[in-house]
Amino acid sequence: DEARKMFAEKVARYTGLSVDAVMATEAAVYDGQAIITTGLADGMVNAADAIGVMAEAINSNKTGGTMPELSAADAVTQENQRVMGILGCPEARGHEALAQMLAGQPGMSVAQAKSILAAAAPADTTSTADRILALEEAGGRETLAQTLAAMPEMTVEQARTILAASPIAAATSLHDAV
Repeated sequence: DEARKMFAEKVARYTGLSVDAVMATEAAVYDGQAIITTGLADGMVNAADAIGVMAEAINSNKTGGTMPELSAADAVTQENQRVMGILGCPEARGHEALAQMLAGQPGMSVAQAKSILAAAAPADTTSTADRILALEEAGGRETLAQTLAAMPEMTVEQARTILAASPIAAATSLHDAV
């Protein structure tokens, strides 16, 4: 019933009828002169002329709408606040690449971005170097593993292959062998 009332208020606002008069129509369908008589339309136009009449009405209406005009500086400020709100929100921590992608989407609000970022799977914060050093294949090859981990372009899979193909370092003492 609330939706019906809201619709009737909109119709009343644009037709000049009272809300009660709109509600009294009981959502009836009107044809021809009957719709003009009820006050729901200003006139009738045949289908062939309808596009021209609508275009004329749009072109003659130079004012309207409820969006305030923004200066370029205000628009830039709002956009910067939106982008920084997305990039700087706590939900972006650990999801920086996703946050940057969301901030670059026109129309993406801070609230929408926060929801998406919060739902994203936790980012793996273990460094590539730490993952290389933790490989099972690094056992007995720690020096080589450290060298591979220090190489900027080395991936975990490349290091795994190299370590697996390398001989295990010989124990220097009985204690090292045990």
